[in-house]
Amino acid sequence: MRSMQAALIAAAWVIMPSALHAQASVIEREFEEGDFSVSIAHDALTDANNSFILSIADNEAGGLGWKCMEDGLNVILVIGTYYAGDEDNDILVQYRFDHDEPGPQEYWTLLSGNEMAYLRMDRVAEFTERARRAHRVVVRAVDPYDNETRTFVISMRGLDSALRNLPCAAEMKMNPPVVGASSM
Repeated sequence: MRSMQAALIAAAWVIMPSALHAQASVIEREFEEGDFSVSIAHDALTDANNSFILSIADNEAGGLGWKCMEDGLNVILVIGTYYAGDEDNDILVQYRFDHDEPGPQEYWTLLSGNEMAYLRMDRVAEFTERARRAHRVVVRAVDPYDNETRTFVISMRGLDSALRNLPCAAEMKMNPPVVGASSM
């Protein structure tokens, strides 16, 4: 099991920087914070921060990550398989935190390679705040092209500590997590 997780993490570390604007990242450090793998990295040409954190799903078939990009902190779903998407290159994503009611389906845009999708920037702060208070998030991704559906149960253990390693997360106004706020 650990080797599969290591392989998925390694693949994500290779895929994430290249898929996100074809940047050549220099990885400075890699370590774990709870269930999150942390990669401190920068762009080889511009020195822009490309650091990211990633938590692998229980079934090891995908994951959920946060990454510093040109526009700030981004939330990225690693689907782990090719999704064609709709005419706008979007997929449908629905999620729930702990045992809360699932939210409505939302459109997330596929990244280059069509194996990852990102949350709209206007939703990142709220999603991140809710994730910080949760023990886990369940994410369901549906490809509108053929209705292929994948569901991931992803631990949020260590998210606060992992986010502290992302300079772009520090720029977001985040409230301290409320102890015991999770409904799990």
